[in-house]
Amino acid sequence: MNITKDIIKHIKTFYVNPNTGWTKELNLVSWNGEKPSYEVRMWDENHDRCSKGMGLSKKELKKVIPLLQAEIDGENDCTNSSKHCLPTPDDDTEQERFI
Repeated sequence: MNITKDIIKHIKTFYVNPNTGWTKELNLVSWNGEKPSYEVRMWDENHDRCSKGMGLSKKELKKVIPLLQAEIDGENDCTNSSKHCLPTPDDDTEQERFI
């Protein structure tokens, strides 16, 4: 099966690997003519090959944005068991996960 892709909109390049030239990007992508999704993944210089990534619909993206902003603003407080949160990558202590 031949997989097709159409990068509808390039939104942002976050990182360029100095050794390979691959870039981490946020794009709006349509695969096999399906409805486009917002995707974060690594791409080669010509956008011929890509890594595994994560795709979100516009509705999902709208739900994720405030969660990410709360994380950035330091509002991800796991001391209150009523909150949905995960340990941050730089936590040295094990925290209980509330999902």
